[in-house]
Amino acid sequence: MWGRGKKEDQEKEQQAAAQATQANEEIKATVANLQKQLGDATAEVSKLKRELDDERKAKDAAAKELAAAKKEAADAKKEAADAKKAATDAKAGAAKVTAQAAAPAPAAKPTGMAIGATVVVAGTGADKLRRRDAPGMNSQILDMMLEDGMRVTLLDGPVAVDGHNWWYVRQEGTNAMAVVAGEYLKPA
Repeated sequence: MWGRGKKEDQEKEQQAAAQATQANEEIKATVANLQKQLGDATAEVSKLKRELDDERKAKDAAAKELAAAKKEAADAKKEAADAKKAATDAKAGAAKVTAQAAAPAPAAKPTGMAIGATVVVAGTGADKLRRRDAPGMNSQILDMMLEDGMRVTLLDGPVAVDGHNWWYVRQEGTNAMAVVAGEYLKPA
Protein backbone atom coordinates (compact mmCIF):
# COMPACT_ATOMS: atom_id res chain seq x y z
CA MET A 1 0.00 0.00 0.00
CA TRP A 2 2.65 2.19 0.79
CA GLY A 3 3.87 1.97 -2.78
CA ARG A 4 0.53 2.77 -4.09
CA GLY A 5 0.19 5.87 -2.08
CA LYS A 6 3.47 7.10 -3.31
CA LYS A 7 2.48 6.52 -6.87
CA GLU A 8 -0.80 8.30 -6.33
CA ASP A 9 1.02 11.17 -4.73
CA GLN A 10 3.34 11.37 -7.71
CA GLU A 11 0.40 11.30 -10.08
CA LYS A 12 -1.31 13.99 -8.09
CA GLU A 13 1.85 16.06 -8.12
CA GLN A 14 2.19 15.54 -11.85
CA GLN A 15 -1.45 16.48 -12.33
CA ALA A 16 -1.00 19.53 -10.12
CA ALA A 17 2.16 20.45 -12.00
CA ALA A 18 0.38 19.99 -15.34
CA GLN A 19 -2.53 22.07 -14.10
CA ALA A 20 -0.13 24.71 -12.81
CA THR A 21 1.70 24.69 -16.15
CA GLN A 22 -1.59 24.95 -18.00
CA ALA A 23 -2.76 27.75 -15.71
CA ASN A 24 0.60 29.46 -16.15
CA GLU A 25 0.28 29.15 -19.95
CA GLU A 26 -3.28 30.55 -19.78
CA ILE A 27 -2.04 33.46 -17.66
CA LYS A 28 0.81 34.08 -20.13
CA ALA A 29 -1.69 34.01 -23.02
CA THR A 30 -4.02 36.36 -21.15
CA VAL A 31 -1.14 38.72 -20.34
CA ALA A 32 0.04 38.58 -23.97
CA ASN A 33 -3.52 39.28 -25.14
CA LEU A 34 -3.84 42.17 -22.67
CA GLN A 35 -0.44 43.53 -23.79
CA LYS A 36 -1.60 43.35 -27.40
CA GLN A 37 -4.85 45.12 -26.49
CA LEU A 38 -2.84 47.75 -24.59
CA GLY A 39 -0.54 48.20 -27.59
CA ASP A 40 -3.54 48.52 -29.91
CA ALA A 41 -5.18 51.02 -27.55
CA THR A 42 -1.94 53.00 -27.30
CA ALA A 43 -1.67 53.06 -31.11
CA GLU A 44 -5.31 54.18 -31.35
CA VAL A 45 -4.69 56.95 -28.79
CA SER A 46 -1.62 58.09 -30.76
CA LYS A 47 -3.65 58.05 -33.98
CA LEU A 48 -6.44 60.08 -32.35
CA LYS A 49 -3.89 62.58 -30.98
CA ARG A 50 -2.44 63.04 -34.50
CA GLU A 51 -5.93 63.49 -35.95
CA LEU A 52 -6.75 66.02 -33.22
CA ASP A 53 -3.52 67.92 -33.95
CA ASP A 54 -4.32 67.86 -37.69
CA GLU A 55 -7.83 69.15 -37.01
CA ARG A 56 -6.45 71.93 -34.79
CA LYS A 57 -3.97 72.92 -37.52
CA ALA A 58 -6.74 72.86 -40.13
CA LYS A 59 -8.95 74.94 -37.83
CA ASP A 60 -6.14 77.47 -37.31
CA ALA A 61 -5.49 77.62 -41.07
CA ALA A 62 -9.21 78.07 -41.75
CA ALA A 63 -9.37 80.85 -39.16
CA LYS A 64 -6.41 82.60 -40.83
CA GLU A 65 -8.03 82.19 -44.27
CA LEU A 66 -11.31 83.58 -42.91
CA ALA A 67 -9.52 86.58 -41.41
CA ALA A 68 -7.72 87.19 -44.72
CA ALA A 69 -11.00 86.88 -46.64
CA LYS A 70 -12.69 89.33 -44.27
CA LYS A 71 -9.83 91.80 -44.76
CA GLU A 72 -10.04 91.40 -48.55
CA ALA A 73 -13.80 91.95 -48.41
CA ALA A 74 -13.33 95.09 -46.31
CA ASP A 75 -10.67 96.37 -48.72
CA ALA A 76 -12.91 95.62 -51.71
CA LYS A 77 -15.82 97.39 -50.01
CA LYS A 78 -13.63 100.45 -49.41
CA GLU A 79 -12.40 100.39 -53.03
CA ALA A 80 -16.01 100.14 -54.23
CA ALA A 81 -16.99 103.09 -52.06
CA ASP A 82 -14.02 105.09 -53.38
CA ALA A 83 -14.93 104.17 -56.97
CA LYS A 84 -18.56 105.13 -56.36
CA LYS A 85 -17.47 108.48 -54.94
CA ALA A 86 -15.13 109.04 -57.90
CA ALA A 87 -17.96 108.16 -60.30
CA THR A 88 -20.33 110.52 -58.48
CA ASP A 89 -17.71 113.28 -58.58
CA ALA A 90 -17.08 112.59 -62.27
CA LYS A 91 -20.82 112.73 -63.00
CA ALA A 92 -21.08 116.02 -61.15
CA GLY A 93 -18.11 117.38 -63.11
CA ALA A 94 -19.57 116.11 -66.38
CA ALA A 95 -22.91 117.72 -65.57
CA LYS A 96 -21.12 121.02 -64.92
CA VAL A 97 -19.19 120.75 -68.20
CA THR A 98 -22.38 119.78 -70.04
CA ALA A 99 -24.18 122.77 -68.54
CA GLN A 100 -21.35 125.04 -69.64
CA ALA A 101 -21.26 123.51 -73.11
CA ALA A 102 -25.02 123.80 -73.39
CA ALA A 103 -24.87 127.53 -72.71
CA PRO A 104 -26.04 129.20 -75.88
CA ALA A 105 -23.48 130.90 -78.06
CA PRO A 106 -23.99 134.57 -78.70
CA ALA A 107 -26.61 135.07 -81.36
CA ALA A 108 -25.12 135.53 -84.78
CA LYS A 109 -25.53 139.09 -85.92
CA PRO A 110 -26.70 139.54 -89.44
CA THR A 111 -23.40 140.16 -91.17
CA GLY A 112 -24.07 139.18 -94.72
CA MET A 113 -21.78 136.16 -94.25
CA ALA A 114 -23.10 133.04 -95.94
CA ILE A 115 -21.76 129.70 -97.16
CA GLY A 116 -19.78 130.27 -100.34
CA ALA A 117 -18.91 133.89 -99.47
CA THR A 118 -15.32 135.11 -99.34
CA VAL A 119 -14.46 136.88 -96.08
CA VAL A 120 -11.39 138.49 -94.52
CA VAL A 121 -9.65 137.63 -91.22
CA ALA A 122 -9.73 140.75 -89.00
CA GLY A 123 -9.17 141.77 -85.37
CA THR A 124 -6.71 139.04 -84.32
CA GLY A 125 -3.73 141.33 -83.84
CA ALA A 126 -0.47 139.59 -83.01
CA ASP A 127 -2.33 136.49 -81.78
CA LYS A 128 -3.51 135.42 -85.26
CA LEU A 129 -6.55 133.21 -85.86
CA ARG A 130 -6.14 129.59 -84.75
CA ARG A 131 -7.14 126.91 -87.22
CA ARG A 132 -8.81 123.89 -85.55
CA ASP A 133 -9.84 120.41 -86.62
CA ALA A 134 -13.39 120.76 -85.20
CA PRO A 135 -15.64 123.35 -83.52
CA GLY A 136 -14.88 124.01 -79.84
CA MET A 137 -12.15 125.37 -77.61
CA ASN A 138 -10.93 121.86 -76.74
CA SER A 139 -10.48 120.74 -80.35
CA GLN A 140 -7.00 120.26 -81.79
CA ILE A 141 -5.21 123.39 -83.02
CA LEU A 142 -3.68 122.86 -86.47
CA ASP A 143 -0.16 123.90 -87.41
CA MET A 144 -0.78 127.07 -89.45
CA MET A 145 -2.59 130.23 -88.18
CA LEU A 146 -4.36 132.87 -90.23
CA GLU A 147 -3.22 136.50 -90.06
CA ASP A 148 -5.35 139.62 -90.35
CA GLY A 149 -6.12 140.41 -94.00
CA MET A 150 -6.02 136.79 -95.22
CA ARG A 151 -9.04 135.81 -97.30
CA VAL A 152 -11.03 132.60 -96.74
CA THR A 153 -14.12 131.04 -98.31
CA LEU A 154 -16.95 129.94 -95.99
CA LEU A 155 -17.67 126.24 -96.65
CA ASP A 156 -20.05 125.44 -93.78
CA GLY A 157 -21.40 126.93 -90.55
CA PRO A 158 -21.87 128.60 -88.31
CA VAL A 159 -21.90 126.01 -85.47
CA ALA A 160 -22.39 127.40 -81.93
CA VAL A 161 -20.05 125.70 -79.40
CA ASP A 162 -18.28 127.03 -76.27
CA GLY A 163 -19.69 130.52 -76.71
CA HIS A 164 -18.38 130.96 -80.29
CA ASN A 165 -19.84 130.61 -83.78
CA TRP A 166 -17.49 128.32 -85.73
CA TRP A 167 -17.08 128.27 -89.51
CA TYR A 168 -15.49 125.65 -91.74
CA VAL A 169 -13.29 127.59 -94.20
CA ARG A 170 -10.76 127.16 -97.02
CA GLN A 171 -7.84 129.58 -97.28
CA GLU A 172 -7.87 131.45 -100.57
CA GLY A 173 -5.23 130.32 -103.05
CA THR A 174 -4.64 127.00 -101.19
CA ASN A 175 -6.52 123.84 -100.36
CA ALA A 176 -5.91 124.38 -96.61
CA MET A 177 -9.22 123.86 -94.80
CA ALA A 178 -10.00 124.26 -91.10
CA VAL A 179 -12.55 125.44 -88.54
CA VAL A 180 -12.18 129.00 -87.18
CA ALA A 181 -14.04 131.28 -84.76
CA GLY A 182 -16.44 133.51 -86.72
CA GLU A 183 -15.88 136.59 -84.55
CA TYR A 184 -12.65 137.23 -86.49
CA LEU A 185 -14.20 136.99 -89.95
CA LYS A 186 -15.56 140.10 -91.74
CA PRO A 187 -17.25 140.37 -95.13
CA ALA A 188 -14.72 141.13 -97.86
